[in-house]
Amino acid sequence: MPSAFPTEYIEFKNDEGSSPVELLSKQLMFIGAAAVSLLCYEDESKKTYLLQNDPKYELVKQMDIISNIWSLATITGEPGIPQVLTSEDNAAPLIAWSVRLQTLFLGFRGTYSANDVLSGLDIRKTAIPSQASRFHSGSLLRATPYSALIRLLAQKYNVVVCGHSLGGAMATIAAYQALIQDYNRESVCNVWQVDVSITDTDDLGVEPNTNTSRRISAVTFGAPSMMVLAPTGTTAKLPDIFRQNFHHIINRADIVPFVVNDGINPSQ
Repeated sequence: MPSAFPTEYIEFKNDEGSSPVELLSKQLMFIGAAAVSLLCYEDESKKTYLLQNDPKYELVKQMDIISNIWSLATITGEPGIPQVLTSEDNAAPLIAWSVRLQTLFLGFRGTYSANDVLSGLDIRKTAIPSQASRFHSGSLLRATPYSALIRLLAQKYNVVVCGHSLGGAMATIAAYQALIQDYNRESVCNVWQVDVSITDTDDLGVEPNTNTSRRISAVTFGAPSMMVLAPTGTTAKLPDIFRQNFHHIINRADIVPFVVNDGINPSQ
């Protein structure tokens, strides 16, 4: 799981064309995404307490980045088949609200259980022609049910979809499917491409985004490959119009982001 916040190894000041407000917003969003991704691993009954009291979340608390957190039911099922709610493996995604950033975070837990390992190892390719895409089957199966949730949330709120390891793969697929089904380039910006306002809204009062331009960003940490490239015209390549919405942070010494690609050819 992530052990450091991204401000320690990302130079945010190098973003060309971003205003000082946008740079600050981006930095805070990345810290929030890292915190939510880490909280996904915590014991369900202790998450709120740890967010307020554990030293590793002190930066998040000091900067008032995360205001409230809620766990969701886990959704499983084949794409296109009615889904089932379950608490299996306590792998429920986490929703967090930031009053300061006026943003919702949807976080997915990374590899933790035997079922998670099996999902990560399922690198068979599944094609979805309507999305011009081919995905690793294990990640696709677990991520697809949440694309509808992201689409629903984005109707009212700025949304950051995040996760570590397998959770990052799920976040990428779910966000991609939400984007490709509902949006075009003109209607989707990153969440930090808007002024960050400090509000007096109560922690429990989630104020919807009244701007008609929806904002969705995916921020992942150590995510494995989840979309497979093949000859032109036969596979999914992340469309250029959505490239700006996906932000993958990796450590080159971490084998996870690369090991799945290394195993693709033998599996064929």
